[in-house]
Amino acid sequence: MGRRVHFTGRDSRTRTKRRYDVLVVYLEDPISVSIPLPISPYHLQNHRFYRTFARSGLTQNQAELPSASVRYWIGGSGAPLLLLQGFGACATWQWHGQARYFASKRRLIVPDLLYFGGSIPRHTEQSLERQAEVIVELLDHHNIDMVDVVGVSYGGFVALGLAQKWADRVNRVVLVDSPGIGYVESDYRSMLESLRIDHIGDLLLPDDPNDITRLLKVAWHRPPWTPSFVLPNIHKHMFCDRVTERRALLQDIIDRMRRADDDIDIPHRTLIAWGRHDPLFPVHLAQRMQSTMGHRACLHIFERSAHTPNMEQIRSFNQVVEGFLSH
Repeated sequence: MGRRVHFTGRDSRTRTKRRYDVLVVYLEDPISVSIPLPISPYHLQNHRFYRTFARSGLTQNQAELPSASVRYWIGGSGAPLLLLQGFGACATWQWHGQARYFASKRRLIVPDLLYFGGSIPRHTEQSLERQAEVIVELLDHHNIDMVDVVGVSYGGFVALGLAQKWADRVNRVVLVDSPGIGYVESDYRSMLESLRIDHIGDLLLPDDPNDITRLLKVAWHRPPWTPSFVLPNIHKHMFCDRVTERRALLQDIIDRMRRADDDIDIPHRTLIAWGRHDPLFPVHLAQRMQSTMGHRACLHIFERSAHTPNMEQIRSFNQVVEGFLSH
């Protein structure tokens, strides 16, 4: 049930005042979550993603591990599958398009990485090694010996660290727009020049709410329409927390890239999944990585995607990943 209300606002295109009619719907649902009032665009979206995970049969937990307090979702049955988020808000925002599909086929583990969402470390070191170490602790917490792992962007770097140091805990790997193998400083410099930024943090940790639109244009081939009035609210909740620590995570990757002796490689069967129009990590990096890995890797390019094919081409992405993991 619901009721129709209205408010007056200014049209961003014509600069004229308009009356907007809004249908306010009251839902009766056994799945509930506390939403702070007044309701903000961020909390509305966060609530929607929470419900998606809950309706997929996943439960949210907080694990008190030796190295961190980790928030994660778990559920489903079958071969364990670990999903690792990119450099964003939290796991639910990254993987809402995959939750229902994979929870119906596998035992799904979806954590917030350290310094994102509800995961808080007990140490002050910001590194890929620490991220991977906490993932192993989470697997131990549930007595999971081996997993398939899917990592998008930053999560792909974590997946590589996990597969390299704890090779016997990983079965197959899916790297989504994540060039952790063979990525060198000249690649990074080319990216900065192409995007006209001085540091990757300028893009991923915007100081100004209006810069979020630039980030969306990198993540999406066809960015979703985002009204300008919601940007300050999104910026407050997604980009103003733990900024120093997150910037240190990015610097760790840059420093690692500059170390010539830090040659990352893994023996696992790997799917390299990439958006054709990714301006952050162009598709030639994926092709080069496949060539470097040889017969161990296969490459799938999503033609209508940029940096996040798991969000832009949800059905196709899910089917491609499941097809790889099942054979």
